[in-house]
Amino acid sequence: MNYLDVILPAITTVLIGVLVPLIMERITDSQQKAEKKASKTKCIGYSRSDNIAMSVMTGFSVLLVAAALACMILCIKYPEKFEATAKEIYMFAGLFVLCFAFAIFTIVWTISFTRKICYNETYITDIRPFAQKKKYLYSDITSVGNSIVMMYGPFPTRKGKLTIFFDDKCLKIPARMFGVSEFLENLRKQRPDLEIPYCTVVNS
Repeated sequence: MNYLDVILPAITTVLIGVLVPLIMERITDSQQKAEKKASKTKCIGYSRSDNIAMSVMTGFSVLLVAAALACMILCIKYPEKFEATAKEIYMFAGLFVLCFAFAIFTIVWTISFTRKICYNETYITDIRPFAQKKKYLYSDITSVGNSIVMMYGPFPTRKGKLTIFFDDKCLKIPARMFGVSEFLENLRKQRPDLEIPYCTVVNS
């Protein structure tokens, strides 16, 4: 009897049983902190766990680009040593292009997670990376659309967005951002004349 066939699956099961709850606890804790921070600072934003996850993915994508580029260069420079055919070189070139595109996507996505939307009693400020701050007055709001669905359960998720219309302009707030509920309460105080939909809550 091969004991490794029994021990390895058992160790894997135990590790998954321990690590998954710990990871979920850390994510939940990060989300709660993000909600408290958003309420305290009056700024809607993403959680620290979201930023860390995107930063890790960006680092991984950059490593993939470096690995694909290194393999392609070595195969071109020393084709005899690595026994590389033209087909394999083209394959590494295509892999490099795919990894590079993925790296650009993750970098842009990571930068977009630094967006914040701050508000006070007078106006709303949309702060985006590499863009000029945009200020919106409450008095200019014409209507509000809310398609945010909050699903609570073992794996809480959010989807949809909050859309605030200003005549020909609109401000879109993704459901993944934290602090939307507090912002909506503030919006109702500032514009009691508007019909502002509540977020849909689903318990699974």
